[in-house]
Amino acid sequence: MPYLLSIWMAACSLGGLLLPCAPAQPTPALPWHTLPEALAEARQTRRPVLVYATAPWCGLCRRMERDVFPAVRPLLARFVLAELRFDDHDTILSLGGRTQTPFAWGRDLGIEATPGIALLAPDGTRITHATGYLDAASLSLLLAYVATGAYRHVSFATYAAQTAPR
Repeated sequence: MPYLLSIWMAACSLGGLLLPCAPAQPTPALPWHTLPEALAEARQTRRPVLVYATAPWCGLCRRMERDVFPAVRPLLARFVLAELRFDDHDTILSLGGRTQTPFAWGRDLGIEATPGIALLAPDGTRITHATGYLDAASLSLLLAYVATGAYRHVSFATYAAQTAPR
């Protein structure tokens, strides 16, 4: 037993390269809001909104939540996050005098299926959207396009071409 302890201490003194020296801290959950809550916060904070359409049966949604969102978390912090349950045809959300289900709001934002993402300006205007699985590099590019305000000056295609590695 003392032998194992000395190996563990040596690994820690090497910066934890061989063994983790402290238990991994769980990553806090992302602060998801309903769409009306997110839009209200966006107006107050002047941050854009990321609307994420998901469903319990969506395997690619779980993959994005597990692999992609943690990888782009610093960029996500620049957005107000809204989650729409694309399978919800019963709940009624009221926005700007209109009432619709989460599914209907998602369709209005251009989301055709899950996983789906719509990016909105702080005033609720849709900037762009994407339907389907996005890897971390693709989502990072899309988020940076909106977070930097580049969408006000150039198309996404131009932005992507200008920022692509050469």
